[in-house]
Amino acid sequence: MTWSRRLCSILLLAFWLCLLFFPEHPAAHGVIASLALAAAAAAAVAEAVSARPIRWQRGAALSVWPYLVYAAMLTIAWIAHFTDASTQEYVRQLCFLATVWAVARGARGDTARWVVAVIVGLALIVVQILGPHSVLDALGRPLHYRSIQQWSGYPEIGLLASIGGSACLAIALADRRWRVRAASLLLALGFAAATIYLLSRFSLITIVIAGAWMAIVAALAMRARFAMILLACGVLGAIGLVLLRADFADRLRAVFVDRSAAVEIRSEGWRIAEAMMRDHPLVGVGPGRFREESVHYVSSGTGDRLHAYNLVLHEGAELGYLGLAAYLAMWARVLWHTLRTVRASERTMDGVAALAAHGMLVAFLVRSQSEHFLANLDASFRMLLLLAFLFGLAESAGRRRDY
Repeated sequence: MTWSRRLCSILLLAFWLCLLFFPEHPAAHGVIASLALAAAAAAAVAEAVSARPIRWQRGAALSVWPYLVYAAMLTIAWIAHFTDASTQEYVRQLCFLATVWAVARGARGDTARWVVAVIVGLALIVVQILGPHSVLDALGRPLHYRSIQQWSGYPEIGLLASIGGSACLAIALADRRWRVRAASLLLALGFAAATIYLLSRFSLITIVIAGAWMAIVAALAMRARFAMILLACGVLGAIGLVLLRADFADRLRAVFVDRSAAVEIRSEGWRIAEAMMRDHPLVGVGPGRFREESVHYVSSGTGDRLHAYNLVLHEGAELGYLGLAAYLAMWARVLWHTLRTVRASERTMDGVAALAAHGMLVAFLVRSQSEHFLANLDASFRMLLLLAFLFGLAESAGRRRDY
C-alpha cells in the first residue's frame, strides 16, 4: 500500500470521527482536519519524489492544468494581499489541492468502495446528530427554524444530507441490481426525510435538482430505463401540479420570499461580493480577507459579513475574475471527467461510481449557491476536507491502478 492509499483511509477516518464524536465542537474539527490536511501535503510530496513515478497517460496534462492555474492565481492574490488572514487561507487551499492529489491517487481502482464508504459515513453522521440524545435535543423539540439555526452546524447537516441523498439516487438510477436499487432508494428517502426534519427546504430542493440532472445523464449516457421512467413521472407530476393547483406559482414563490431575514442577509452578501469584484477585478481582495474588507461595503452600524453566502461570488471577491475563472475551471474539469467516465463505462461499477461522485459534487455546488461552507472559519475545515475528498474520488473514477 502506497503513501496515498494509506492517507486516503486516514483522511476519511479522521473526518468521520470528528463529526461523529465532536458534532458540536467546530474547534475540534479544525484541529483534526488541520492535521489531516498537513498529512495530505506531506503525502503528496512523498508521492511526487517516490521511486515509482506517475505514469502520464493521454489527457494527463488536461487533468492537471486547471489545478496548477488555480494554484498560480491563488499565489498571485496572496502576494498582492499579504496578511495573516490571506496566509492562513493560502495554506488551507494548498492543502486542499494536496488532498485532492493524494485521494485521487489512493482511491484509483477502488472508487466504488470509497463512494460506498462516504455514503455510509454520511448516514451515520446524520443519524447521530438528529437521533436521540443528540446536540439538537438541547434546543428543544419539535424543531423550529428559529431555534435550530442557533447551532452553527445547521446548514452543514443539510449539506451532508443533500450529498448523501444525491449519491444514493445516482446508484439507484444506474445500478443494474434491483436489491441495490431498493436499498439506495430507501437511503435516499432517509436523507430527504432528514432535510424535512431540519426544515431545510433548500437542501431538499438540492436533492431534487441533483436527482433530476442525474436522471437525465443516466437516461442519455447509460440508457437506464428506470431513469427514463422517473423523468417521465417527474414531468407528468409537474404538469399535473400546474394544472390542478391554481396557487402553485404562489406556493413555489413563497419558498424563497417568506424568509425575509434569510433572503435579506444573503442578498447583502451577494451585493458585497459583486461590489468587491468590481473594485478589485484582477486579484480580488485577497484570499481569506472577505470578512475584514466587508466593513467597507456594509451599511453603517451593521458590522462585517463572514462570507458572501455564495461559493462562486465569494471566490470571485477574494481572487478576482481571473482567479474565479481558474476556480471554475477546476470544477468544470472534475465534473466533465465524471461525465466522460459515465458515458465510457456505462452501467458498470466504474460508471455507477462516477455518476455517484458526479452527483455529490453537483449537490455541493448547487447547495453552495445560497450558503458558503468553505469560508475561513473553524467549522469550514471539515467541509474543505470533505470537498477535497469528493474531488479526489471524482478524479480517480474510471482510472486503473498504475502501481
